[in-house]
Order: sequence, then C-alpha cells, then structure tokens
Amino acid sequence: MLEAVEGETYDIEAWPGTLEPMALALIDADGAMLHSAIGPTFLADSPPLMRWEAQSTGSHYVAVLEGHPYGSYTLMITCR
Repeated sequence: MLEAVEGETYDIEAWPGTLEPMALALIDADGAMLHSAIGPTFLADSPPLMRWEAQSTGSHYVAVLEGHPYGSYTLMITCR
C-alpha cells in the first residue's frame, strides 16, 4: 500500500529476482487502475518503472503482475 500525498511525484520500480517478465499496476482505493508499466524489456537492466503524480491524498495499491504464481522481486517506491 502507498499512502500518496496529492501533488507528490512517485517513482515505482520492481526489480526481478526469479519473477520475470513482470508488469506493475497502480490502483486507487476504489479499485480503478490509474497507471501501468511493463518490463523488463529486452535491455537486461530495465525494470518496470512508473513515474506518477498523485492526484489525491490517500491509499493506493501497487500490484506486481506476472503469469507465474511464484517468484521473487524487489519493489522500490521513491517520493521525488
């Protein structure tokens, strides 16, 4: 869960461990998808990355999506 602050910009990255390829989805408290990113691409060091500016303050959710049910990854969320 991401407690976003209106007007703040967030970088959201997922670095694959054993789970790849993968995608990210940003979802609001009502379940609506706000943004998505797919990766890694053909570049070895290119994780899924989202840069997102919060339009409202409150709870938001980051989903890491992939076709396999198990695997590892590192999720990083940075407020710019």
